[in-house]
Amino acid sequence: MSTLPPPPPPPQPPQGGQPPPPPPSGYGQASGPIGAQKSIPKQIGLSIITFGLYGIYWA
Repeated sequence: MSTLPPPPPPPQPPQGGQPPPPPPSGYGQASGPIGAQKSIPKQIGLSIITFGLYGIYWA
């Protein structure tokens, strides 16, 4: 016969009638303007001239 103590009872949900707190929120809304817009032909041209490094760097 073993002399181990009984296992502890499972944790009980919080009492008091209050709902659990909401989960933490994610990121907030953007607070500033987006970066400068560049033309698509300019981006394609720079990517061709720099062998794709321009697109990799600014992606």
